[in-house]
Amino acid sequence: MPAAATGPAAATPAAATVPAAAAAPSAATAPAAPGDPADGSGADEAGVEVTSLLPAELRPGGRVTVRGRVSGGEDGLVGARVELRRAPVRSSSVSSLERWTAPVDEQAAPAADPDDPGGAGGTRGGAGGTAGGVDDPAEDARTEVVVQVGDVPAGEVVPFVAVVEASATGLRSTAGAAGAYGLQVLLLDEATTEGADGPGPVDDERGFLVWTPEVDVAPTRLVTTVPLQGPPPTTTTGLPEEQELLDALAPGGRLDRLLPAAAVLDAGWVVDPVLLAGAAAAAGTTDPGAPAPTTPDDPAATAAPGDEPGDAAEAAGGSAGDAAGGAAGEPAGGAAGGTAGGAGGPQAVAEGAPSADTTASDAPAPDGGSPAGPAQAAAWLAALAVGRDGRDVVLADWADPDPARVRSAADPDAAWAVVRAARQAALPDGLAEQLLDGSTRSDVLVVDGPAADRVSGRDVATLAQGRSSVVLPEEAVPLSDPFALSYTPDAVTEVDAGGSTLTAVLADATLGADTAAALEGSPLALTRVVARLATTTLQRPNDPRLLAVTLPADLSPVPGAAQHVADALSGTPWADTVSLSTALGTPPSTEPREPLPGGRSPQVPGVDGLLEALADARQVAAAAAVPEDPVQAAALDLRAAASLSRSTPPEAPAELAALVREQTRGTVDGVQVVPGSRVTLVAAEAGLPVTVVNELDTEVSLVLEVRSRSPRLQVPQARVPVTVQPGQRTVVDVPVVAVASGAAEVESQLTTADGRAWGPVSSVDVTVATQAEGRALTVVGVVVAVVFVVGAARAFVRDRRGRELVGAGPVEP
Repeated sequence: MPAAATGPAAATPAAATVPAAAAAPSAATAPAAPGDPADGSGADEAGVEVTSLLPAELRPGGRVTVRGRVSGGEDGLVGARVELRRAPVRSSSVSSLERWTAPVDEQAAPAADPDDPGGAGGTRGGAGGTAGGVDDPAEDARTEVVVQVGDVPAGEVVPFVAVVEASATGLRSTAGAAGAYGLQVLLLDEATTEGADGPGPVDDERGFLVWTPEVDVAPTRLVTTVPLQGPPPTTTTGLPEEQELLDALAPGGRLDRLLPAAAVLDAGWVVDPVLLAGAAAAAGTTDPGAPAPTTPDDPAATAAPGDEPGDAAEAAGGSAGDAAGGAAGEPAGGAAGGTAGGAGGPQAVAEGAPSADTTASDAPAPDGGSPAGPAQAAAWLAALAVGRDGRDVVLADWADPDPARVRSAADPDAAWAVVRAARQAALPDGLAEQLLDGSTRSDVLVVDGPAADRVSGRDVATLAQGRSSVVLPEEAVPLSDPFALSYTPDAVTEVDAGGSTLTAVLADATLGADTAAALEGSPLALTRVVARLATTTLQRPNDPRLLAVTLPADLSPVPGAAQHVADALSGTPWADTVSLSTALGTPPSTEPREPLPGGRSPQVPGVDGLLEALADARQVAAAAAVPEDPVQAAALDLRAAASLSRSTPPEAPAELAALVREQTRGTVDGVQVVPGSRVTLVAAEAGLPVTVVNELDTEVSLVLEVRSRSPRLQVPQARVPVTVQPGQRTVVDVPVVAVASGAAEVESQLTTADGRAWGPVSSVDVTVATQAEGRALTVVGVVVAVVFVVGAARAFVRDRRGRELVGAGPVEP
């Protein structure tokens, strides 16, 4: 016989049902959802919501207390009741777990699974569902508890409490009965018809009742990584938008809740360097030699890593509950608003803590308080340094670069140079280690995000940059034959990324989503996590395999939930949490997996144009270092790296390139060669005057290149350094040599030190009138005359000697 919900005065379940109002006094009411008035009215749809389920496991002699609320919706409910139903057979495979919790429309035709003896599965229908397999017996679910809620007026919310006693379940206290049993929380009313015909339940939430008697097993090892990621960088500054970051750091903001939650969990951290640099800038801590930020008067800076903002409130609630109803764990105490504890199990989120839907990442500061300033940023950084003690910390790549954008460059190394330069500009050597109070792992790449399961081998090779290990979604390298195994293999393998072999830890997406939901306040999600661990362990009780979880980058935890998750994981025999270092040291599994896909990513236009614009801008910045100019090298690197990020649109590189060129042009136009008029050159050698004007407010050092376009004029020194003071003009006399009279054209061009053009080419017409041709002809004439005279003299001498020899006659012997 199902047990009934009990009121504050009852210590054990009774056969008779009692009204929900008696079962749950107002002190146990869960907080209203967004948009609901504080009095619990205003629900749009009729439904049931579980706000607390504790402990997360049921042990022999213990009990599980379920709290929740029923919403009347727009039309209200007549004769509403809540039933807790349990599957009579435990789930023995991962697929059976997923079928139990899948939406109704996804259960219509589940695929055959050799890992699941139940095989076919089935669809839910009516109040109980259609028979599936042995592992999905929704139709045969056993009713454990019935809560008579009664009439719920339209727009109203009524709380309820239900207690599942271990002694009433009929489960045997043997290891053979241990495991995860499907748990249904059904909302029914007078219109509900049992069976396939007619209206089914008003609402149906599903989780698991994990039965944990004394067991002797090798627990599943679990490694978790938590991303500490802030708002994305903008291409305007290269850092997060300041107000958005301050809101996230403010009391009650997402980062203010995320850090203590991450400190409680036995998990590695993946720290976003953009967040680190933004928080350091907000706190005024950008000097690697400066002392680490400390705020000894701020509880957030001095609290132990296990303390959370919501702990004090929960402790107060627990004390009130104990005083009203006795020792923790008794239904009366739990109903009165305290934190009820089962026999030997962890506790779920205390009622009164915000629910998942009341803690969005953009939540304002409590009581309308002002956003965080330097003190809050300093306190957050101090808590960061304390919380990282004893755990693996990976510093992510700057701005989460998009591998497709990096590869789109003709020279990918130049794109990576931008990313590295941005990190160096924002986090000088030693600053990250100072802020984190220790070194970080540089040999691990963590790949996550919405498209991480479609990452290619080229993507991983692009991002790896010399690393030896990678954390990937399991979907990226699925098992070659998933139906060949009857168990979950180790989550460690080796992958080929562009010819390099990397050790890969494969994160389970479903387990990660359930863990995140539990941290965001879903009690049933925590039961799904424990159920998965129990089922994996029982598949091979003596083989301690490894599961991996990578939590989402936008994780928004509920205060206090992380402690309950940590307690559930540390208190269960089904799990053994391990570090990232331990996981990476696990020998790779031998189960064959598909290789990383080798598909080509789409080209991203504008990357090469951006790199060219950056090179030009750097030269301009070197020649004219204007402090207020947005094309300074450091600021430019930050903005360029942001345009290569996966968080910015694909057109960001081209847009930034155009903006950089426009801003660079404004500086270049401020220094010009003044166009000259016609110049007449009357000397063979002279100085050609060229005027350079500087309209900027800073000194400019450039090179003046001068070249003649006529052979009549030569320029011996083609490059002349020139420095022009702010707001001044300088006349440069360029040496020239006249060769012949006539018209000549001389061009002048300002360039940077390495020869990049600065501004347009300026030309001047030169008239050479030095009579150089006459002097040259005279010289030629003299030379010709001399040659003629010398030749004539020599001819005369030869002729005379010939005549003398003829006149003398023959010589006597």
